[in-house]
Amino acid sequence: MPATENRPGNHGAASEEFRGSDLNLNAHPTTAATEDTVNLTSTSPARFAPTSAETLTERAVIRYLSEIVDSPRVSLGTIRDALLQRINAEFALENAGRSESHSSSGPIQKIQSLDERTVTRVLLARHRIVSIDLSGGRPRT
Repeated sequence: MPATENRPGNHGAASEEFRGSDLNLNAHPTTAATEDTVNLTSTSPARFAPTSAETLTERAVIRYLSEIVDSPRVSLGTIRDALLQRINAEFALENAGRSESHSSSGPIQKIQSLDERTVTRVLLARHRIVSIDLSGGRPRT
């Protein structure tokens, strides 16, 4: 099955997305072929390679922030909700790919809140910030 992409609609949910990663698609042309290299001229489907939750999260965050870069009035609450929805949609598609390919990797659990790295990325992308204190004001020891 060829990988397809549909951009999120007006409701902010991705209906389809790439399922997993095709191995070595971005390999340098001078890299020697290995058994993990996908033959792009072959008519056989590419093997499924599980993608980490961190990579899926990063991909969803980068894509969403680039979509709203010219919309300064989008509230942080709206951004949070949209990111949670998009990240969980990525996880659902990844889990479907893992299930269909009978991957030994277990399913990725949906998230209910954003991690510190994602929050920091959003704040830095949306506001002119000098520093961010994730310690809650506790002094360093």
